[in-house]
Amino acid sequence: MAKWIPSQEQKSGLISRTFEFFIDELAELQDELDCPDEFICDFLEVVKNR
Repeated sequence: MAKWIPSQEQKSGLISRTFEFFIDELAELQDELDCPDEFICDFLEVVKNR
């Protein structure tokens, strides 16, 4: 089975917009919680493993 690779259009469209959304939301979360980067990294690990 071949590994899926997104098209350039997908990368510059939906994937890019989603990435920016995640970054903005995580920055806002960190600001509101006043938490260290380590918490955000741990949080992303929980999301990844879900």
